[in-house]
Amino acid sequence: EEEKQVLRSVLDEDEIKRLEEMLKRRANQEILANLKKPLGHALKKRTLLETAVGVNVVDENLMVAFPGFVEEWRFTTAGSGFITFHVARPHDPNDISMPTFTFDLVGQTKLMAESAGTFHHAIEPKQQILVMPGDILGFRLEAANVMSYDPDGPGYVRVSGPSPELLPNDRAEYPLAQNRTYPFQAKIQAVAVLWSELECRGLMFVASEDNVDLCNVQWLKAGGPVNDNSKSVLVPGGYLVRGYNHCGQTGELLVEVDLRQVPESQCHSVPPSVSHLTMVR
Repeated sequence: EEEKQVLRSVLDEDEIKRLEEMLKRRANQEILANLKKPLGHALKKRTLLETAVGVNVVDENLMVAFPGFVEEWRFTTAGSGFITFHVARPHDPNDISMPTFTFDLVGQTKLMAESAGTFHHAIEPKQQILVMPGDILGFRLEAANVMSYDPDGPGYVRVSGPSPELLPNDRAEYPLAQNRTYPFQAKIQAVAVLWSELECRGLMFVASEDNVDLCNVQWLKAGGPVNDNSKSVLVPGGYLVRGYNHCGQTGELLVEVDLRQVPESQCHSVPPSVSHLTMVR
């Protein structure tokens, strides 16, 4: 309001509104540009070679900020060998039954690097990993001298093993921590996620398209109808999500979550009668 008072001394109300809209659009463009940036460290050969084999690594500074799918892994190798890229989920730190720094493996992509170089590996849609805010990127090596690292920089990793290969939903403790920066990234496509319970808990359904009818879709894994059963939605920052009461058409607007000026993802309650979702960037 103080800024508006100053502007009113030189601009009329219409000019102030136009200026506000311009600033909102610019803020939204900046947020969306950040969403499109890959999550990771610069792709270049580093100063030291990684010789550890059969260990699982997570980088606590590569934390996912919004719900989405991993569409592509990008990485720079120093030699040939298998690399398995991981998405890990930190266990609830308030759960005293679990050791500190315990992670669950959400999903993984095993790749073969046939030579040294920088690679972009696109993932088939059915193989893409669904990530949530707070998930962390990592990897596992099956041969020495495949990846290089710097013993400083922005990376901060935790290590588990040596151990057998992990499978999705496996749980492991990562007790060792050190400052290392590895050259790998994930490109993530943002999505909205409907939930069967309040506070974005329970069963989930991913709205991965800009317009989604809920009448004939089911909850992931458990099945069962989503329509008339959703209670909350997780919306990525930079997006506007609207919920309507009819499938196949917009119908009556029941809920609107506008995060176009907000960089963080947020969870909002929705009426169970929502039958159609639209997402606007």
